Amino acid sequence: MDPASDPADRVHLQVEAHKLALTERLTHVGDPAFSPTVVDHMISAERGRALAQRIDPGRAVALPHEPAGHPDTTYLCVVDEARNVVSYIHSLYAGNGVVAGNTGILLNNRMGCFSLDPDSPNRLAPGKRPVHTLNSWMLLQNGLPRVVGGTPGSFWQVQTNLQLISNLIDLGMPLQAAIDAPRWTMGGQTSWSDSSLNLEARFGEAVVRSLRERGHSVEPIGDWAAGGAAQVIRIEGEMLTGGGDPRPGTSSVIGY
Repeated sequence: MDPASDPADRVHLQVEAHKLALTERLTHVGDPAFSPTVVDHMISAERGRALAQRIDPGRAVALPHEPAGHPDTTYLCVVDEARNVVSYIHSLYAGNGVVAGNTGILLNNRMGCFSLDPDSPNRLAPGKRPVHTLNSWMLLQNGLPRVVGGTPGSFWQVQTNLQLISNLIDLGMPLQAAIDAPRWTMGGQTSWSDSSLNLEARFGEAVVRSLRERGHSVEPIGDWAAGGAAQVIRIEGEMLTGGGDPRPGTSSVIGY
């Protein structure tokens, strides 16, 4: 495989890695106060190599599970003149229509993300925090923030962030180009048991054909129809560079 120069190789590798990561999440991740943490094992180089060996460069694999999710989320990132950096994401899930007293704080319904499987690390229990879909990211160099970013999108968050970071690091794209680049999504925003791929048409027919030959179910969509509202800020000394998603949904970049 040559993911650096072959878009089909790159999409296939990203999608299959994403499937493995989601399976790891469902199998191992729960509130660490209620189940032993496996973070060190999950992020170890040994575990990464073992998972990577399960990727077939020529064939797509199916997904067996369907966790819950919901698309209503807000993301923002901020860098100030002192180089304090915030990567922030918030969601009520769907919300439950209840306000906490006179505080104006709306209560969420994230308990919908619990599992009723008694063997799941994310099984429902009193006082327990559920696993959820929210994630935001920050790239460090020598311990200092260099790039910060994220997007709303429920289960599409991880997929979009994977592609953004890969575009920036693996392909060395400029900030806005990394956001603008053709994007794929897998399944719906609230499900990943459906492993069908939506590819923005800008990938081209050759990429679509190559992925179908590997067993992916691919549906071309509009040039800018993959969703997401990505925001990214790059920090280079005194220079801050911001980028926002041109896709419908979308995001804003403000500097002053």
